[in-house]
This record gives sequence, C-alpha cells and structure tokens, in this order.
Amino acid sequence: MGRANLTTLPLEILIQITSYLEVQGYGAVRLTCKDLEVRLFREFARNFFTRIKFMRTQFSLQSLIDISKSRLSPHLRYLAIGLETIPRRTRAFLDAMEGAHFNETQAVFNRLNRLSDDQAVLLNTGQVQLMLAEAFHNLKLERVEINGVREQPSGLPCNTSYGISHIYKEISTAVKPTMIFGNHAGSRTANSSCVQNILFALGTSGAKLKEFAIDFGKGACGDEAFNIPTFMEKDVSSMLSHIDIIDLAFELCVVPYHRWISPEGLDPYRIETYHLRKFLSYTSQIKCLRLRYVDPDDGFFEWLGVPTLSGEYDGPAILKPPGPPMFTKLSELELSALPIPAQQLLCIIRKFSATLRKLTLHRLLLNNFNTDMPTRFIAELARMSSSLNEVYMDLFARVGSSPRVIEFEKGGRSSKLFSYSGPDLKEELDGLKMVIPKSPPIADESLSDAELYLSEDDLEDYIHEYDEFLYDMDQDPHLFNLDPEPDEDLTSTGRKTRQLFFLFLSQNGY
Repeated sequence: MGRANLTTLPLEILIQITSYLEVQGYGAVRLTCKDLEVRLFREFARNFFTRIKFMRTQFSLQSLIDISKSRLSPHLRYLAIGLETIPRRTRAFLDAMEGAHFNETQAVFNRLNRLSDDQAVLLNTGQVQLMLAEAFHNLKLERVEINGVREQPSGLPCNTSYGISHIYKEISTAVKPTMIFGNHAGSRTANSSCVQNILFALGTSGAKLKEFAIDFGKGACGDEAFNIPTFMEKDVSSMLSHIDIIDLAFELCVVPYHRWISPEGLDPYRIETYHLRKFLSYTSQIKCLRLRYVDPDDGFFEWLGVPTLSGEYDGPAILKPPGPPMFTKLSELELSALPIPAQQLLCIIRKFSATLRKLTLHRLLLNNFNTDMPTRFIAELARMSSSLNEVYMDLFARVGSSPRVIEFEKGGRSSKLFSYSGPDLKEELDGLKMVIPKSPPIADESLSDAELYLSEDDLEDYIHEYDEFLYDMDQDPHLFNLDPEPDEDLTSTGRKTRQLFFLFLSQNGY
C-alpha cells in the first residue's frame, strides 16, 4: 500500500484541511499540481468568490470583467461596489510625509495624482458604467450593494475593495490609508452619481437581481441619486420590477432642489424625496423593505402609509405626485434608527398587514406619542397576529423635547425590547403594556458637562460620524438648505442635540 498524500485523501478530508487557509495559501496549494487544482476548485470558488467588493478604478473593474468571463463567474452571486475615490494631492500632502526621502515623496505625490486623474476620467466619461454593464451581463448576480468606506478607530480601512493592494503596489511605499482615500466615503454628488451609474448599468445589462442595497456608512446622498430619466426608465424600471429585497441605509442630504407637487384637492407644496418615491414605486414586487437612517422631513412616511392609489389625476402633469407603492407581496418590513410620527407608523403597519410576516422596529424615535398610543399600538399588532409571526421592537418616544425609552411590561417584568417568533403572537401580546418610565429629561447642559456622564465608549464613534457630517455643513451650509438666523449657530445646536441624544442612550444602557 502506497503512502497517503494530499492527492489520495478523500475530498471531504482535503476540504477540512484547506479550510484553515487564507486565499493566498489556498491558491498556492492549487498551484502544486493539476489534480489538487481540479479537486479544490469548487471549494475555492465557494469560499473566496461568492461575495466580492470592487472599487471604481480601471484595474478593479477590469478584474471584475475578467472574473465574469471565467469559470469563476457562476459562483459570484453577491457583488458590492465601493465608493473609494482617490482625491488629488496638494502641497499639504508633501508636508504630511515627514521623514521620507525627498525624491520618494515627490514620486508618491505623482503616482497618487496619476491614479486620481485616471479614476476621474473613468468616472466622468461614463466608462465606469460601460465596464459595469459588461460584467453584469456576464454574471448571474443575486445581490448588488453600493457600499461606503468604513473605518476602524485606528484609521485602517475595513471592508475594503478588490484593487486596494494594486494601489499600494503602484505607490511602492507605506502610506496611511487615510492619506490615500481621505476620511469620507465621498461627497453627496459623487455618491449620488455612483447610484445612477450602477442603476443604469444594471438596467442595460438585463440583470435579474433578487436584492439591491445601498449602505453609505458615513456617506450621504441627495434625492437626485434616485432620478431615473426617460432614456433610462424602460431598462431600469424593468430591472427593479423583479427585485425581492430593497435595503437602503444612508443619510438623505437636504439640498435646495425641491420638487413641487399638487395632490388632488391640495395647493402645490414642495417635497425633498420625489425621486426616492418614484424609485420605490418601480419596486412593486418586493417582499422585503429595509430602511435605516433615512430621515426625510417632507411627509415621506405618511406617503408610504397611504392605503390606496387615488383615482385619475386631472392636474398639471408636471405637478403630478408619485403614487404610493402598494407592495402587495411585502412579507418583511424593517425600520431602523430613524424618527417617525407614531400615527404614521401605525398606518404603514396596517397597510401591509395582509401579507406582513416579519416586523422589525429597531431604535425608532416615535414622535407625537400621546397617552392612548401604547394601547392602540398593541391592539394593531394583535389584530395582525394571524399572519404576523415574528416581531422585534426597541423604541423611543419623544416626550416634550426629550427622547425616552419605551419599556415593555408583562407579568411584573419589564424589558427595553420585545422579541417574539412563533405562531402564538396574540397570546404573547395579551397583557403586554408599553410604558415610558418616569425619569428626568436630559438637562440642557454644555457638551463638556454632558461628557462627564458618558459610559458607552462605542457611542463616541457614532457621535464622530455626525461631527463629520456637520463639518461638511460648516464648510458649505447652502448644500443643506440652511438659512441661519442672525447670531444663531445652527451647527453647534445640531451637534449638541445629537450628542445629548446619544448621551441619553448611554445612560439607559444602550
């Protein structure tokens, strides 16, 4: 009997041994002989090529196209597109590279600016859209996500895109990631343009997705991101009509580009989410809707909860409002980390009650939460209990100007969250109460005083994200449609409001 070796081991054992390898080690094993390459190829593809994130550079997108034409193509199902951009360098960059050899510093400066210029041409000429469309056409994708740059506390990027290592190789020196990509996921305009490029590329490629997601992290976008003009409408609307899951997480920038609408019987008024509403109306067949951080202040949630489509519109066509989506197949709804009037939330739940099976309400701040709302809320969930079989809730209520935790009480026990999964929701809701514990509101104190009470370190990063956003607002308030009154510092007021809110979360064990 010959000696056992890797080529004679049963495939199950071989897979178990190689499961501890990273992608480079796995590739090295496959290069040792053709037999191992053939036997391990499927597992290699499943482990490393099912989900990949690419960035909008020529090298990264060409690699995506090459994969789409290779035998790896059937395995790539989940694709993310990063928002990394390489800004042009100024003299300040040279000053920041203290200690580096002079010639090396100038070389890095030139290489980075060349990469920046090349990426700008790729984005500005539409070549990025053509390359994406070619890859989308070849692949059988299930999910496409537009994913913002996230940073660890040390400043090292995590969740980075394929092609980052190529940039470091081009630079040929050690440079901090923040010195290459900056501290932001991108400007509002750049992020919005990325959404439009990807939507059009998906439409023209004939892609049949199951999921479409946007997670901008620190980034934000304007309503124009969802603008689908006439020349794109046929292809993009067809693509959106086949999607099962829409997952949107971003901060909506308020910019001075409103759209006037004139609903039946009402005078014209302006809204900030015209294109977002139109976008959602194309996704008529979705089974799951997730909205996180989206915080429009123009009646968006009231519009989402309108129960039926109105009749014929006889006003001016240019003022016709977007019709509310019916979502007749919606079985899962998740609303997270956003403020919403309590009555409008009830209307949304009631509208989709016939098909809804799973409801997640995570860190919602309920406005206009009056004394009869807890009873009505529980009653509405009980009415849906025959179809609804999974519920998760942790909520806040605005009392006066202060947010308060809503607690769920039953049988003498209370909790800051309610979670249930099973067939007996009605029984679980029987006797459940939503109460707001009596506690003093947060004092209107200065940040230095408020900081003394902070007990959750992880909240500091969240506060930092808002500070980044508010820094942008400081630089150009007009982008956010702000018109401060004389002697009024809206930026410091906004920062203080947010920090006090997160202080409140900290004090209540969040």
